[in-house]
Amino acid sequence: MTTGDVDRLVAVQELRTLKARYCRLLGAGAWRELDPLFAPNGQVRVYDVDGHLTYFADAPDVGLTLSRRLGGAQVVVHAFSAELTIVSPTRADGVWAMEDHLIYPATGSDLGRRAHGFGHFHETYVRHDGRWLIRSLELTRIRVDRS
Repeated sequence: MTTGDVDRLVAVQELRTLKARYCRLLGAGAWRELDPLFAPNGQVRVYDVDGHLTYFADAPDVGLTLSRRLGGAQVVVHAFSAELTIVSPTRADGVWAMEDHLIYPATGSDLGRRAHGFGHFHETYVRHDGRWLIRSLELTRIRVDRS
């Protein structure tokens, strides 16, 4: 195994850890803690099953925007089956299969609404000041079951 191979494996593990942290913080509703995971020019785009943009968020306010969009919902997000490509020492791309649950409280206008979604995260990453950050995150949905 060469130094380049080891560097690539380390980068892949760092990207997996970054994605795990994103999912955990989203589920915990730790909105402010999401912002440092994104590059200064980071962005989030979320598309419905028909490919229409449903909402977006731009750094440095990703967490604030997501908190407003998701409201009081309990969010559970799983990302798995990563396809990660290290493009250069400072750039990477990734596609993750995803499944999420959005569970709204039984009060207010949402009245206990639930959504169970499936799709993919398409992401780009940049290495900045010695750590990987999300440059872009696009969530494309292939199915959403609502109740």
